[in-house]
Amino acid sequence: MTTATKFRPLIIAAAAASALALGACGSDDTADKLQDQADKIQTQATQLQEQAKTTAEQVQSGEKSAEEAAQELQDQASTVQESVKDAATTAIDAAKEQTGVPDEAQDALDQAKKDLESTTTP
Repeated sequence: MTTATKFRPLIIAAAAASALALGACGSDDTADKLQDQADKIQTQATQLQEQAKTTAEQVQSGEKSAEEAAQELQDQASTVQESVKDAATTAIDAAKEQTGVPDEAQDALDQAKKDLESTTTP
């Protein structure tokens, strides 16, 4: 399983919760916080892509072992995963604070938060 595949469920959950939170959000502070977190995740993801390319070149040239490169990339990917979890948690909390959110949606948000909390960083 690739790193991108591992993070896909977290990214989907974060996106869904963010959309719900932003759609229902009455607080500019929460919207700003979510945007800041999204910007941070984008930057981290770009850095991870760049590091993956550089690391692949280093492995090909013999500067690094494949194991060493994999560990470095996994460490940076874990940082991105934690940022995604933080953003998703912020979005879920913001969505739950809104009035008029149906009980079904509240239950789904509670379950999503539990799922996020139970997800371990590799």
